[in-house]
Amino acid sequence: MTTQAHRARLLAAIACLLACPLAAGQAADTKPSPENVPAKLEFDIPPGIIGPTRDSLKKQLGTKADSTSIAPPPAAVLVPSRSIAPATTSIPAPAPPTSLNAVSAPSTAPAAPAAVATFSAASEPTAAPSSSPAKILVKPAANSSAGTNPLNGLRRLSKDEILTSVTDTFTAYILRGNERALILDFPTTRDQAKMFGRVILFIERSGTSKTRLMTVPEVQKWLTQNSQAFETLTVGNNIRTGEIARFFNTARFQGEPLTFDEQRLYDWLIEIQLLREGEVGVSVVEPEAILISIPQVSNVAGCSGCKVTQLQRDIILQHELSHARYATDTVYQNYVLWFWSQGMGLMAREKFTRFLKDRGYDIGNRELLANEMQAFLMHTPEESIFGASAVGMSEQELSDLRQRFRDGLAPKLRATADKSYQLQ
Repeated sequence: MTTQAHRARLLAAIACLLACPLAAGQAADTKPSPENVPAKLEFDIPPGIIGPTRDSLKKQLGTKADSTSIAPPPAAVLVPSRSIAPATTSIPAPAPPTSLNAVSAPSTAPAAPAAVATFSAASEPTAAPSSSPAKILVKPAANSSAGTNPLNGLRRLSKDEILTSVTDTFTAYILRGNERALILDFPTTRDQAKMFGRVILFIERSGTSKTRLMTVPEVQKWLTQNSQAFETLTVGNNIRTGEIARFFNTARFQGEPLTFDEQRLYDWLIEIQLLREGEVGVSVVEPEAILISIPQVSNVAGCSGCKVTQLQRDIILQHELSHARYATDTVYQNYVLWFWSQGMGLMAREKFTRFLKDRGYDIGNRELLANEMQAFLMHTPEESIFGASAVGMSEQELSDLRQRFRDGLAPKLRATADKSYQLQ
């Protein structure tokens, strides 16, 4: 081979090495082909996730969220279904409410076509229709002096002022004299139950899980089995924000979507800074507050057990405000727990336990029983709602028990002992 031919072959080999892929194990500074590019990781954020939005979660996880492709998820709604039964179908009078159950009286309103009281999993529009003002959560009023605390925008009202307030939409007040007590005023028991029905079943009802949320179909099944309508689960509520946080966090851990009204409650509590969102759930903003809910003087078409009179509204509020004192007054709370276990006696405690069990309370929750005992015993004065016969006592026995409760709260000196009274 001539020198010239040899040089030609050498140049051709060098050109091939520059143009062809390198052998395995050799370094390369060229970009890999598209099919070899690793796929970008996308985290599958459930659309109905509770807490931080999908955008904020993806930001935390280091991925870019496409906000234009995210549509609001359909929400299950705790509402009576009007499409599954003929308009002429009437439901039987529901069982009395299991909380303050004697409050409801037969309705004197004219008969009207009734909807079957069921829970529907149908989706609801993001914006509440104008014909349903109860679904519009009232935001704190704008107030230039409110500072950075959203609660400063809420009105401070006394008990009497709350009782005489009239509203046709969800309205919130702060109890004057107790900044930790928020009063949520609902147009009817139905509006109240749509927001708090599953919360009550989760927190205090007997025969329901206290560690797992019931799904909407499971709630409907429970109502049918217990011959109840969701409007009459309760006519008044008292829920600490710690309990509300546990409800929302359990829903998130479980992967259970919130209903339309539950989501509105969640958003509102975050907005007024009673709850704080974190990466994996919500926590209570200290000091812990308590939510008291009551209905307006009202009727609900097709629900004879849903009528609320002015007297009943007064008694409901008085009863529920006693729970607010229990939640925010440490001395009173400690006394109630002591009186339940030590001061009232075994027989009286057993009678109250039966009374509360018959009304659907979870009798495995000692604190709940003590709390309800003080509310009925000392703060539910209407005979038609709570009396001696309801708890299986004579009038004298009930009177003596009330006096014993008062005497225990009277100021008294601390017990003292001489110097030898000590552990050796």
